This record gives sequence, C-alpha cells and structure tokens, in this order.
Amino acid sequence: MLGRGLIAVSLLMACVGVANAQAILTFPSPVSVTVAPGGTATTTVALTNVGSASLFHWTIAVDDPAGDFPGLVTPSPIDGINLARDQSANVTFTVNAAGVATGNYIRYFRVTTQGATTPSQVLTLNINVGATGAFSLSATTLNFSPTDPGAKTFTATATGATPVNVSASSNVAWVSVAPQQGLTPTTFTVTAQPQSFNQTGTITVSSGATVQTVTVNWSSTGTSNLLTTNQPTVALSAQAGGASVSAGVVISSLTGTAVNFSAAASTTSGAWLGVAPATGSTVAGLNTITITASPAGLAAGTYGGTVIVTPTSPAGTALQIQITFTVTTAPGISVDKTDLLFSSTGGAAVTPELISVNSTIGTATPYTIAANAPWIVLNTTQGVTPGAFTIGANPALAPAGVVSTGTVTVTPTGGGTAATITVRLARDVIAVAASPGSVTLNATFGGTASAQF
Repeated sequence: MLGRGLIAVSLLMACVGVANAQAILTFPSPVSVTVAPGGTATTTVALTNVGSASLFHWTIAVDDPAGDFPGLVTPSPIDGINLARDQSANVTFTVNAAGVATGNYIRYFRVTTQGATTPSQVLTLNINVGATGAFSLSATTLNFSPTDPGAKTFTATATGATPVNVSASSNVAWVSVAPQQGLTPTTFTVTAQPQSFNQTGTITVSSGATVQTVTVNWSSTGTSNLLTTNQPTVALSAQAGGASVSAGVVISSLTGTAVNFSAAASTTSGAWLGVAPATGSTVAGLNTITITASPAGLAAGTYGGTVIVTPTSPAGTALQIQITFTVTTAPGISVDKTDLLFSSTGGAAVTPELISVNSTIGTATPYTIAANAPWIVLNTTQGVTPGAFTIGANPALAPAGVVSTGTVTVTPTGGGTAATITVRLARDVIAVAASPGSVTLNATFGGTASAQF
C-alpha cells in the first residue's frame, strides 16, 4: 500500500552486456613439407584461437577428397578441448613416403570445431617428395643498392636426372628468402632491407650433404664527387598509427661552387619514406631537404631506406643518405576503475575517488585527462604513467532528482588507445547499486524461492 512520505527509489543495476562471444580458430594453409622417397618427415602446425571466447572442442581428420598423395600422413594429436582465447594447439603431421615416386602432392585435412565462428575448415598440406643430392645454382652472388633495391631470384637445379629436395635459409635478419624449401628446379626470391651502408649476408642452400651458398651484398658507400651532407645517416622513430616524423638535412658542395641537385626516396618495402623538395641547390637557403617517415600501415619494427641526392648541374655521382626508421608499439592506457557512482542529498559534497593509471606497454607514457560533463571534477588534466588522479562531482552543477551520467577519458599524449571511465551522480535520489545485475530463481510448483544481493 502506498502511504504518505513515499520515497522514490531509483534502482541502478550494474548490468554487463554480454556480446555474442565466439571462438575463432586460425591456422596457416597451405603448409609445405619435403620428404625423401621412402623416407619420413614431420611438420608442425599451430591452431590458434583468436576469438573472444574459449574453443570447446576441435578435431582434425583426412578430408574427402583426401588429395593425391599415395603415402600415409598422420596428425597428432587429432583433437583437443578448451582452447582458451589467444592460445594455440600444435598438431604434428608425420609424412611417410614409402613407395611414393618423386613429385609434388597434396593431402587435405578437415578441421572441425565446436563453439567457433567457422565450424569446419580445410588445411592443405603440400608434400614434395624428392631425393637429396647434387645441385647447381643459377647465381652465387646477388647485389642490391639504393638504386636497385628490388627483389632478386636464383634457381636451384639438380645436376642429375632425378629431382632433389633443396632448402634455403638466411644468416641475417635483413635478408629474406622464399620459399624455404622445394623440389628442383626451384626458384628462390630474395629481398633485402638493410639498416646501414655496405652490408653482406649469406643464404645457405642445402640438399642432404650437399651445401652451397649465395652471397648477398648491399653496396652503398653514400659518397658523391660533388656533394656532401651534415647527416650521412638519419634515424627516425614513431609510434605505430601515430604522426609522421621528419628531419632536415643540409646538402653542401665539395668544390665550393654551386651545384644543383635532385632528391628522391627509395625503400625496399612500402612507401613510408619521402623527401622534399624534389630539387634544390647548394646555394644557402636552397640547400636543405626535409626527410619524412610515416608509420601509417607499418607494424612495429625497424625499416631501412635511402634518400638519393643526385648532382644535375653540373652532373656527378649521387650522394646517398641512409635512413633507419623505428616503429614502436602504440601505448594504451589502463585504469583500475571504469565505473563510478556518486550520491548527494541536498547538494552535499561527495568524496572524490582515486584512479590509478598505467601504460599497457610498461613504459612511462604521458597522458591527458578530459571530462565531458561540467559537474565532473578532476584534480588534474595530465600525468605520466604510472600515475594517479582523482574524480569527484559538484552536485550544484547537476540537476536534482535524476541520475546524471558523464565520461572521463584518459588518452596517451602521442597517440594510442585511451581508457574511459563512466561517472554517474545521483542528486537527491536514493541510489542503490545492485550486483549482480541479474538474479535467477528456481522453485518447485507451489513453493517459494529467494535471493540476497
């Protein structure tokens, strides 16, 4: 019964919206493996759950059609359960080529899952069957330079009538070779991304006991017969997804007379490097070029490039400026509280809440703090991780009889992922924060049930 002195109660339920979380299973495909005739070989494939929920169960079995490989391929293990998000399960395939002739074959496997967005996927295994033995290479030296940075190739060919398996690997990080194995004749593609002048790397090509090498040279002295610079090497750095960075470089004449020049940027991958203006002169006021590097679309890592400054009048040999560009992981901000509720009766003051702030990459990260409601009170608007600040509320600036909602955003100064805090103020409202946000009651017919929260 409703009587006099009725108090209106606003019940604020702390509900958590549950999205349709699902597991997403990924794996490389196709996967290549090389095996000698009559022999066995193994290769391991990682099944990774990149979804937002655990994967309940997965299985792997030969698909229908199975492919044209006449030998036996055995996966192990053939199933698994409870694969948590961001975790992997390794499956090892053992290939038995007993009685199998040399050649290239395919075997298909069906990966079936319960609780994933894609319940059935195909994993393709490319199987190269070939003997090991003597082979020849079409090239034993590959030369790269800022003016010729493109990919180079070489081919491995068996010296006899029988194809042989060959594998290739690089001894330095700035040289990449693909594929890493194959059945002759196999053509390998080599790319180079050096970080300094005049570097040398080695690609080792082997087939059983037969081993040969390919020397990879990056030739760039950087010198010119007419031009010089105050910065023969330039190191730039930026955060992934952040703003471009630049550096000014002065170009001077070695002869004391004015030299006109052109400037162009060259990289071994992508178009992240630029230079302006495209033409200039060693005359004072015209002799500075600006080198710019953009992290847009680049993953965290180190990239190499070259700015080539070529004398045009009089003509001469080019000056090469080596560029090293380091892209770092963009920081994110984490806070220890993401939802605050203040209550005030008659405009009484509220006690501020202390918020701890940290960086997701563990380094000191400057940040700014902003609120989107006038009644939210901050004791500071900036800081450096690890840091802290307080959030309060001024009831005089909020309407009475309702629950006002606002947001505080903590943003990394140089770009990155911000953290948000929901702030609510119940002025002249009896606010009850309930947890959990939902309650399930079970009772027999004609009985009773109760819950406490």
